[in-house]
Amino acid sequence: MRKLPYDPRKDFRPLSAVVRVPLILAVPADSPHKTVREFVEWARKEGDKLNYGSTGIGGSSHLASEYFNQLAGTKIQHIPYAGGGPLVTGFAGGQVHMAFVTGLDGAAMVQAGKIRYLAVASPKRTDVLPGLPAIAEDVPGFRAVVWFGVLGPSSMPDAIANKVSNAIAAAVQTPAVHKLFVDRNVEPYGSTPQELQRLIDSEIEQWGPVIKKANITV
Repeated sequence: MRKLPYDPRKDFRPLSAVVRVPLILAVPADSPHKTVREFVEWARKEGDKLNYGSTGIGGSSHLASEYFNQLAGTKIQHIPYAGGGPLVTGFAGGQVHMAFVTGLDGAAMVQAGKIRYLAVASPKRTDVLPGLPAIAEDVPGFRAVVWFGVLGPSSMPDAIANKVSNAIAAAVQTPAVHKLFVDRNVEPYGSTPQELQRLIDSEIEQWGPVIKKANITV
């Protein structure tokens, strides 16, 4: 979005992160490629004949796929869908060759034998998705993790901001909430306001150049 009615860095006050959701590189279950390296080698040979699905233009799966193209040296073409449900349905129907999905969207299709996970997009392997290698092991530097956090208005008083931040961070680590997230393949991630601000800054620095190079607009 080229023009926003707010400044994402100045008009909000970070309070706490809540969860991290690693994206997962998935392929059709009948794909002959069992590793990221095998898939990348094939995709480079095929050029622009392959396609990937996303949950929509500008969404995390779209950005992750374009970043993958840029770092892996592939030219896989984009097919946007209207959300995670339509994406995995089209995926299972053989309409795309790869997609970045979350454990929430992809679990049912994996269990049904329609798609197969190749690797996780977190910087390194994660206990949330045991057994999966990290994409970065074959595509150095690759990282694509969805995260959720809570922010308030920049005018929020310090006392209230600190109280809310501490409450969120504590709640995320309670056994019931922790299990709720882990059971859904997401990682509990309470943080300080300063840690969330650093995360926001690092995300802007990572994805800004990717968006510009791929000329993505909404």
